[in-house]
Amino acid sequence: MKGLLKIYRRYLVTAVVVILVFLFLNILVLLAVTGHTLAVENQERYPMMSFRMTAEEMIQKTGTGFYLSEKGKEYLERNHSAFLMLLDEDSGSILYSWNLPPDMDRTYDLSDVASFSRWYLEDYPVKCWDTGCGLLVVASEKGAEIKYSYSYRAEDFKSMLRTIPVILWVDGAAVLVILFIMSRKFHKSLLPISYGIQQLCEGTVVDIHTKGVVKDLGDQLNQISRILERQRRDIARRDAARTEWIAGVSHDIRTPLSMILGYAENLTESENLSTEERRQAGVIRDESIRIRRLIEDLNLTSKLAYDMQPLRLKKYRPAVLLRRIVTEFLNKEYGDAFGFSLEIQKEVEQMELTGDVQLLERAVGNLIHNSIRHNPQGCAVFVSCRKEKNGIAVSLRDTGKGIPRTVRLCVLNGEQPPKDVHIMGLRIVKQIIAAHKGSLSISEDGREVGLYLPEDFGTNL
Repeated sequence: MKGLLKIYRRYLVTAVVVILVFLFLNILVLLAVTGHTLAVENQERYPMMSFRMTAEEMIQKTGTGFYLSEKGKEYLERNHSAFLMLLDEDSGSILYSWNLPPDMDRTYDLSDVASFSRWYLEDYPVKCWDTGCGLLVVASEKGAEIKYSYSYRAEDFKSMLRTIPVILWVDGAAVLVILFIMSRKFHKSLLPISYGIQQLCEGTVVDIHTKGVVKDLGDQLNQISRILERQRRDIARRDAARTEWIAGVSHDIRTPLSMILGYAENLTESENLSTEERRQAGVIRDESIRIRRLIEDLNLTSKLAYDMQPLRLKKYRPAVLLRRIVTEFLNKEYGDAFGFSLEIQKEVEQMELTGDVQLLERAVGNLIHNSIRHNPQGCAVFVSCRKEKNGIAVSLRDTGKGIPRTVRLCVLNGEQPPKDVHIMGLRIVKQIIAAHKGSLSISEDGREVGLYLPEDFGTNL
């Protein structure tokens, strides 16, 4: 969180600095454009400056009156002036005029002078100057100038207005360039973080070196990697110890269990015992077989879960494998309550796949055993095999009560079952099929289990 706050703070400060810099530059540009309007060097372009420097020489006085000097004529012609007049400062009457419109007043009081000297005279923009001989008033054409404190030529004002969009476009382009540079720089600084996250997802130890605003994030990522690696080693040691313990228990139980099975088998076949005693000996034998199978399942699922069970791969024909499994169940004495049938598609008969035959026999056998064990009243078991795209599909369906929904969800979703639910047999089936890069499915009613085995498994091993 501190690393993110540092990044936010860094980029917020950068954004504020960029805004202030652009604001300062824009003000400088506008001041330069405006100041240029008042520059002394170009008097011909800027009327007020040129007028002030020429006003006192425009009207010359003689003994008989006033006349327009050559410099005055040149000014009026150059600036396309509308008219000129010289007012008596005391009476406000006109002492001299040039090109004065006939509808204009011939006398002006102080309030009139104060008004038009600041603004307009009959919509004519005028410039006024006290020449000593009187108040000189020079008018420009209507609409030629805009007066507001300062006088500007309309062309200059329009030029300044045209400058503003240019400034905005330049600002936008500069902002895009700055954003691109900052984004690229930030992208480069995030590359080690992205690479570290990818390594973390792959289970590799992360040790990245970052600097700048993402340094804290890089350090936190390295710390997380160290914690995960330590936990991974602890889990690996625990899993190895668990697997070794299960294997050791399985080995230690095998000898006494074999003795129990042997004696139980002898007692079952002994003629010196009564029928009830032989039946009880048979129960001991069957339950011992069940215990041995549970121990084997526990050992197998532990190895499959941690990829400690090496696959003994070889070529096999699925049709032959399924016939052998179903035949073994047919030869066992389950009575008339159970029936077994096998249907193999013609295209599968000559197909060859690669896999661990013993594990596959165990997977299919577990499914048939489940149908028998969970349906003591009896049921029919149907096994079928058909060719599918890039593999085969094996289906095991029975007429029993089906796999409960809780068990089905736990098996398919990989969740831990409740304490009173046992899914070891189905879990082993799923692990064996997954080890062969296949998939397992269970129907909604729980009466059909589908196994998919790819045809290309083992070709690249």
